[in-house]
Amino acid sequence: MKRILSSCKPGGAGFTLPEVIIAVVILGIVASVGSLMFQAVNEKSRLAVASSNALSDLRYAQETAMAEHRDVNFTVNASGNSYAATYAVTGAAVKSPQKQSESLVVVLGVDETTGVSITAANPTVTFNSDGIPFIGGVDLAGPLTVMTLNGERSIVLMPSGYSEVQ
Repeated sequence: MKRILSSCKPGGAGFTLPEVIIAVVILGIVASVGSLMFQAVNEKSRLAVASSNALSDLRYAQETAMAEHRDVNFTVNASGNSYAATYAVTGAAVKSPQKQSESLVVVLGVDETTGVSITAANPTVTFNSDGIPFIGGVDLAGPLTVMTLNGERSIVLMPSGYSEVQ
């Protein structure tokens, strides 16, 4: 016991209380900055996943129209934070490419898309059997923003049927 106490005499090897407090404060600052950086990266990742999936689903609706020689609607519901693909004539849901037992209806803001929302949208785009998009029976005159996610990434459709994330 004497040995332990004698090694803690002033001037011995050890840290003073102010030094320990400063080290703890610095570690706290580094941890909080790291946490904020991780959160920002995580939000960007969710947005990237959601925009990639939305683009794939739009293209799938177009491919379904061409493969089945039927007009397919791709409808965006900004207030419901969702989009869906249906057959134009019957209104029946197009089957999901991932789960053929389910309809292609996607609601954003849950699971891997938490925090992602549709902030602007063009309600319904229809693809004909050639994959050409139109709205209300009229071919597109120029590029069309189908939806915008979190005000940052837009799904844009060209009159030719080409689509991309911008």
